[in-house]
Amino acid sequence: MIRIFHTLALVKQNINCATKTLASGPRNRENLHAMTLGPTETDATTSSAPGSEELRHVARRVFWWLTPEEATADRLRLAAQVMTLGTWEDVQTTRAVLGEETFRRALLNAPSGVFDARSWVYWHRHFRISPIPPLPRREFP
Repeated sequence: MIRIFHTLALVKQNINCATKTLASGPRNRENLHAMTLGPTETDATTSSAPGSEELRHVARRVFWWLTPEEATADRLRLAAQVMTLGTWEDVQTTRAVLGEETFRRALLNAPSGVFDARSWVYWHRHFRISPIPPLPRREFP
């Protein structure tokens, strides 16, 4: 129980740091590019794959604007949505089906606009990725 409170205190502290970083101007993404593990994964989850029904159930909640089939087509995007919007049960179900490495890849190849500051810091701490890079940001011409 004490460890949970300590972790929450660290997350709160790092959210404050991440918020200051977000407000500080141009972004340096060199560290993020150095950490990436390769191209994004887009293998479709078929109905015969183990755990696909559980994934569709989770996908209905975190991708309310897509069909479950569309949502499960991009595993990294599904993992990123679950990491930000999912319940603890959603996270456990998705990790059991897709694996821990998919979650790491989703974090390292995060699409802009998906993660909030709190989730961003939490998952970087979970995977012991330091320093925590700034949140991905959309660039408009």
